Amino acid sequence: MPLKRPVSGKEEEEEEEEEEEEEEEEEEEEEEEEEEEEEEEEEEEEEEEEEEEEEEEEEEGRRRRRRRRRRRREEEEEEEEEEEEEEEEEEEEEEEGGGGGGGGGGGGGGGRRRRRRRRRRRRRRRRRRRRREEEEEEEEEEEEEEEEEEEEEEEEEEDQCALSGQI
Repeated sequence: MPLKRPVSGKEEEEEEEEEEEEEEEEEEEEEEEEEEEEEEEEEEEEEEEEEEEEEEEEEEGRRRRRRRRRRRREEEEEEEEEEEEEEEEEEEEEEEGGGGGGGGGGGGGGGRRRRRRRRRRRRRRRRRRRRREEEEEEEEEEEEEEEEEEEEEEEEEEDQCALSGQI
């Protein structure tokens, strides 16, 4: 039976160094795998965020379109009301004109009432028109601000992508 020759201290050190190197290599491989997994997770998260942002933008676009439709509908209704009021005024004026000179002593007060009523309607119409124009201006300003904010966000995203080298 051959005898095992005794292992010298130098050989022992070399074996230990080899084992340490192997362990270090294994640790490095594990770290690389972990880094790759983290990168994949980050990419997935970024994709999810982008999808969410796209969905939010689409939803915002739908909201804007709904607001515009509602505003148009309200404007049309107001215009119809104004037209009806104007028609009523014209009818009243025709009735006044066809009365034949006031009809004697008792007819004087009715004309004054009608004129007052007409003035009130005109004032109401003007106020409504002014209010509608102010609301339209405010909505347009809001839409412009929203669009500017979206553009700024897109520019920031593009800048971030450029900095990280993803473009």
